[in-house]
Amino acid sequence: MNSFFRKLFFCLELCYTFLSGVRKMKIARLDIERFKNLLKDYDESNPVKTILFTDRPIKVPEEVWTFNISSNQYPITCIQETSHKFLIFTTNQRGIKIQPDRNDLSKLFYNCTTVENIDFANLDLSNVTKLDHLFYNCKRLNSVDFTFINTDSITSIEGMFKGCTSLKKVNLRKLNIKNITSFKELFMNCTLLEELDLTFMDTVNIDDMSYMFASCSSLKQLDLSYFDTSHVTNMEGMFDNCIRLENLDISYFDTSSTNNMRHMFRNCVSLKDLDLSHFCIANIPDFYSLFEGCNMDEIHWL
Repeated sequence: MNSFFRKLFFCLELCYTFLSGVRKMKIARLDIERFKNLLKDYDESNPVKTILFTDRPIKVPEEVWTFNISSNQYPITCIQETSHKFLIFTTNQRGIKIQPDRNDLSKLFYNCTTVENIDFANLDLSNVTKLDHLFYNCKRLNSVDFTFINTDSITSIEGMFKGCTSLKKVNLRKLNIKNITSFKELFMNCTLLEELDLTFMDTVNIDDMSYMFASCSSLKQLDLSYFDTSHVTNMEGMFDNCIRLENLDISYFDTSSTNNMRHMFRNCVSLKDLDLSHFCIANIPDFYSLFEGCNMDEIHWL
């Protein structure tokens, strides 16, 4: 009987290896260099509003310009649909994922000032490590959803949403941050972001939160009571210029490793009450501009 199960296990393992190989082969590799150059062609005079990555077969009229933007044997058809201002990337075959041909996607959508929506449903990021400034200065981008994206290999997301001045909603619940150490400038200048749920994030490995929410001038409340900040050394400008922030729960922040709090609450003019009773300031050399421009009635300090 044991021999039978050993043979069965061996066969199953072979089948798994084979099927895994088949799955890996069905990847269309997106030529990132050409992709970036393509996006440079779009601006206010030639706008694109929606970018879509799909595997859906699409019938294209002859007058519509298309071309292949794949760097391997599985084609990725780029379709520029001008009437609705769509830019579509499709494999035209169900089950074939689109995967970038490099692991660094920093500034991939940099300065795409007319883009309002990006659908990542068929974009496989399992090989990607860097997403720094991914949407930097996407001034019209209004929502981002990472629900169906594999982010297990991501190590860096600094400034990912910086300058997304129309962003109102972002779903990061499925974002894997286990290998990430910095949240620097993550939401900086997201001036229309009104709410943000980060209560699910395990931040134990984060060491830099400088300017993380700086100039999020529409945020009214922020619950960071679940944040583990025991390894954070830099909190400079973390809430700088959050002018509408009224409720901020950082009562359980562990600042024993922190050595920089400059400008941390500068111009938080709507913040009236702040509990800092658990703050450790043993390693802070100075408090330059810590509460500059604030009108707080009460600060629970040490």
